[in-house]
Amino acid sequence: MSYENLHYDDPVNQAAVEAAAAAAMDAATQQQRINQYHDQRNLFVDRAGRSLLFYIPPNEPHRSHYRQLIISYGGVVTDRLVPSSIYLSNNVEEGSGVQLRFIDECINQGRLIKIDQFRYEQVREAEDEAEAESKRFLLKRHNRFTPEKDEFILNQVRMNPRFRHSHRFYQDLAQEDILRGHTGNSVRARFRKHLEPKLGFVYKVDIHDKLVKDDMGRYIELGVDDFPGTLKHKYTAEDDYLLCQAARAYVERAAESLGVPPNFEEAIVLPYSFYDSLYRKRPVHTLHSWRDRFRRYISPGMIPRYIDYFDECVRSGEEPESLLQLNSRAQAKVPSQPGAQEEQEEEVEEEQADSGIASNIDNELMVKQAGSDHFSQPIEVPELVIDVEGGFDEEEEEESQEQEPESQSPIELKYVDESVTFDDLLEGESSEYSDANKMSLLINASLNDVTDILGIFHALRKLGFKDPLISHIIYATSADVSLIPLYAQMFFNSLNNVHLDPNIPMFKVLRIKGNGDIWSEKHDSLLGTKGEKNLQRPHSLDSIMKRKEFLSQFE
Repeated sequence: MSYENLHYDDPVNQAAVEAAAAAAMDAATQQQRINQYHDQRNLFVDRAGRSLLFYIPPNEPHRSHYRQLIISYGGVVTDRLVPSSIYLSNNVEEGSGVQLRFIDECINQGRLIKIDQFRYEQVREAEDEAEAESKRFLLKRHNRFTPEKDEFILNQVRMNPRFRHSHRFYQDLAQEDILRGHTGNSVRARFRKHLEPKLGFVYKVDIHDKLVKDDMGRYIELGVDDFPGTLKHKYTAEDDYLLCQAARAYVERAAESLGVPPNFEEAIVLPYSFYDSLYRKRPVHTLHSWRDRFRRYISPGMIPRYIDYFDECVRSGEEPESLLQLNSRAQAKVPSQPGAQEEQEEEVEEEQADSGIASNIDNELMVKQAGSDHFSQPIEVPELVIDVEGGFDEEEEEESQEQEPESQSPIELKYVDESVTFDDLLEGESSEYSDANKMSLLINASLNDVTDILGIFHALRKLGFKDPLISHIIYATSADVSLIPLYAQMFFNSLNNVHLDPNIPMFKVLRIKGNGDIWSEKHDSLLGTKGEKNLQRPHSLDSIMKRKEFLSQFE
């Protein structure tokens, strides 16, 4: 029985019942508001604490309401439908997706509930479950990589050499009939772990990634080391020595300008301009490769240690080892664990053993100075935690272990519009940001150890940046942490010019030119069109490919 079903002939009693009903409804509504806006703020997250992605079509009448609810409870609403997003809609004619009341029920119950009961295709999915289970069982037994599949993967990589590190490339490859049953991650892992040493050569492509033929109509083969821009060149000890010397010189100059002694015992974040200068001096490695080398191997205290080690090797007439070689030798001294998998991703090894490299260098110096050929103490390095291979797709589980969690910003990434004002971008007064160099140093420090987009938001908010500006900077720099301080420095320099001419629109101040890795809405619009060739002048080919890969995350 509800209040609406009660009726009294006595007007007084009837009025009392209606008043009680209204009070009960008000109390329930208030409680729902309390539940919605004060409890379970991280409701729409997975077990790893990462935001769940939702997509609500633009024509959904209640899109704005549910978008705010999802964001308030830790989720992310994307502007484009991506494979990992949950499609929300109340339009039954869509034929698929999840009803919007799923959001209401989760908030009311204060927990994530099973989503299947809210799917439009629930009945059909239930009927197909038995058949799907039997197929999965068969896949577990028969979904193995064969020599034919391996040769197909190798041939596709040779014909698309620039995309061999792209997740999207392998996702598309997994849709081919010969690879049906494998995921993009498993195909990528298969290539990286087992097939890459067999690659041997790649085919020449033009700037539009079209295969190039010779006069006889045959595809042109290039050696792996001869292909520009994407395939890796091995780092030598001389490369690592040059990197450490350049970094030491930069830190010393920066410290001198601030009137403080240089500190190499803390984590160091170098600006984009440093890697740009290093690339111009030694272009055998790309700018981003130099940056990744520094981040991966140069731990606190490493710069002076490696320089001393290299110089001591030269004085004693011995050949110095690269940071990777020192790392590998340190790893070799760790006893293998029973049942552990022998093959490891180079990236995983490098990250786990950084602290072991410093120890290895110190021991090398100790031995050389003492004239001994053996270490005085065993090298201790962190043990690698390795999962034993399992599952029906033998490559995929390892690949998923190595991938970094994808952090999502609680707001959409986009350029600012033409109506934006200073108050929309920054807290406080413009005079607080007049020292562009100081702001660049502050941003450098705040982005130390930041590895994802959400971390960039948190760091820049603390410096007075508002979300529209952060979103614009991330989008224009492709979320490149090493590039953001340079962008901000150029922005604040331009901001100072606004005081001289207050008629300059703020959105024009944010248009940073003269750097090939900073992008604009105009340049983005030329990607994938005939006008893309015009981007070769302001941007390098490497920059264009990295931009495409960045934007592909939002397709």
